[in-house]
Amino acid sequence: MDVKRRNMMKEKFSPSLIERMESEERKEQLPPGRLLQALRIGNGMTVLDIGAGTGYFSFPAASLTSGQVVAADPQPEMIAYMQAKAKEENLPQLRPVLASAERLPLQDRSVDRAIASLVLHVTDTVEQPIRELARVVKPGGLLFILEWMKKQDEARIPPPSRVEPQEMEEMLLRYGFKVIRLDYPTDRHYRMIAEREMEKGR
Repeated sequence: MDVKRRNMMKEKFSPSLIERMESEERKEQLPPGRLLQALRIGNGMTVLDIGAGTGYFSFPAASLTSGQVVAADPQPEMIAYMQAKAKEENLPQLRPVLASAERLPLQDRSVDRAIASLVLHVTDTVEQPIRELARVVKPGGLLFILEWMKKQDEARIPPPSRVEPQEMEEMLLRYGFKVIRLDYPTDRHYRMIAEREMEKGR
């Protein structure tokens, strides 16, 4: 990973940014519960959140299922934060896991729903986490992606690091995902819902 992307990831997941990541302003702009409705999380489903950070989407997801919610993040400080919060909120189904998006400690076809929120643009290559998601998401399962629009001028996340919706859809298709919904929750973000297609011969 190049220096610029390492620095972006370090900033994004630094414990000093927890307050900003959990701010009321952010929740008004990107309400996690409402955004997750399109993922249709059912009771008993297994949910994966990669680059979970503070659990911004993991905790709302855990309130929708009695199944396990795996909140994967590469920063130990974020894992500790989520562990403490899960205990405080009595959510034993939320399982913080120290792991990168590029290498997930999960079995093949073990996840019903997956979340990748504002994380793909800071990985080594977008394709590797998508390849991993294709491996762990069950055929018929759904993937939620929230990403920055490329045209916006955000100093912390420069446009070259972002992926346009069309490019994202093409990559998803290569790895067996079909985009079934694309919308724009703000003028700076896009949301995709993609379905893992059934494997041939199954």
